[in-house]
Amino acid sequence: PVPENTSSSMVKVLITVPKRKIRKAAHRNLVKRRIREAYRHHKGELYDSMRESDLPPFNLAIQYLSSEILDYELISSKLLFALNKVNHEYTKLYLGENH
Repeated sequence: PVPENTSSSMVKVLITVPKRKIRKAAHRNLVKRRIREAYRHHKGELYDSMRESDLPPFNLAIQYLSSEILDYELISSKLLFALNKVNHEYTKLYLGENH
């Protein structure tokens, strides 16, 4: 068994890039790789915050909605913004309005 609140069990992530938005599989895979790398780069902040507040694990789904292939820097900045918002809302939901 995996101990609770280890980094491997804190957040499970699903990344989807719809075929309707990005037609070519190679391009969808490129976008998913960029999202995975951005998440890997920023997840430490999320995990640290969850450990400090002793929050339970959760599942996170990331769906790419643009029909353009964005560069890594833009994906990374938007993902960081989204992760901070998710963290804030999850903390508020779990611990209450005052945290």
